[in-house]
Amino acid sequence: MAVGVDAAHAVMTAILLERACSVQLAAQSAGEVRHWTSDEESLEKAPICWAPSQIEAGWQYWVRRATAYR
Repeated sequence: MAVGVDAAHAVMTAILLERACSVQLAAQSAGEVRHWTSDEESLEKAPICWAPSQIEAGWQYWVRRATAYR
C-alpha cells in the first residue's frame, strides 16, 4: 500500500517502490550489498529526484497508458 498527498502521488509512490524492490532484489542476487545510502541522504535527495513536476509527468504517462487500453 502506498500513500501520497493525492492519488497521483500514491500511484507513483507504489510504482517507484515496486521498481526499487526489483532493483534491490537483482542487486542482492549478485552478492552482498556493501553500501547503503543513509536515511539522511535519502531524505535529502527525495525532493530533488522526485520533484512534483516529475511525479506529475509520471502520473500523466500512466494515465495515457491506462486510457489507451480502454
